[in-house]
Amino acid sequence: MDFLFTKKAQIWINIDIPTKKFTIHHKCIYTDKMSETSYKGIGTLKRDGGWLKADTVKQLKIYLRKGMPSLNL
Repeated sequence: MDFLFTKKAQIWINIDIPTKKFTIHHKCIYTDKMSETSYKGIGTLKRDGGWLKADTVKQLKIYLRKGMPSLNL
């Protein structure tokens, strides 16, 4: 009966602060190869942005509207 308890798909957003752009990703080659750098974080924002994770696109939009109103959604 494991099929009744499927795991929720995670959504990742790649935020690029210098260009004021963001990209929404489901699990893909980009999320498999992401790595933290001095200027870009995973699960946190640094100087140039970062990768954030959520369960829904709606959660990401709410976070971005509050924390980064300069980004176009």
